[in-house]
Amino acid sequence: MQHTASKTPGLLSFFKHVALAFLLSATLPAQAQTDEEVPNYTLEVIVFETFALKSWTEEYWPEDVAAPDSENTLNLQDLLNGTLKSPVVGNKSMAVKNVALALNNEAAKLTPQRGYRILFHQAWTQNTVDDVQMPKLWIDNSASNNSGSILTGTVKLYKSRYAHVDFDLELERRIPDRIRDEFIAHEKLDPTGVIPNTWRFKLEESRKIRPGQLHYIDHPQFGVLVQLTYNGPAK
Repeated sequence: MQHTASKTPGLLSFFKHVALAFLLSATLPAQAQTDEEVPNYTLEVIVFETFALKSWTEEYWPEDVAAPDSENTLNLQDLLNGTLKSPVVGNKSMAVKNVALALNNEAAKLTPQRGYRILFHQAWTQNTVDDVQMPKLWIDNSASNNSGSILTGTVKLYKSRYAHVDFDLELERRIPDRIRDEFIAHEKLDPTGVIPNTWRFKLEESRKIRPGQLHYIDHPQFGVLVQLTYNGPAK
């Protein structure tokens, strides 16, 4: 009995050391994994409008559409030019930085001669974490708007198991003179009342996005090309 009792503290000490070693071995890789879970991506976005007149009268377009949600939104251009500091996401700075465009060949095909016009084209890098922590980035075409069409809205990149990108965009376009009467009749507007010169269109989309692939988000009035590139863990 004395022999057994004298061994008990030794066994308890042994198991405590084993348990401590297990916790340390589990904790250290987990901490390293936490650091690696803040990936850095390059996101490139092209937003363009289409000149196809049939898109105005092929379906009903509501006169009142909700404006893009600006809650928890940062202005992308302010982040890129340094007038706004990048917030912390996860345990890293979001580190939004301007980079060279890679989709120039695709952009070159979106010409007025082919029935398109680019409203926004920008590429940037950023560190990215989960949906809850990531802010939305406000984009618009105010800096280079010579089209007469006004683009406003948000883009949000986040990473859960996979990378996702959310768009909430609004496009205000002038109603083309050639189809104005047809559009008024199609929308059942009172031709004797006040008819607006412009109409607003909404594009909301959430898309799982694979790095290295070009993704197309379609809308009868305008569309989005988006490409994601993985740059490795955040530094």
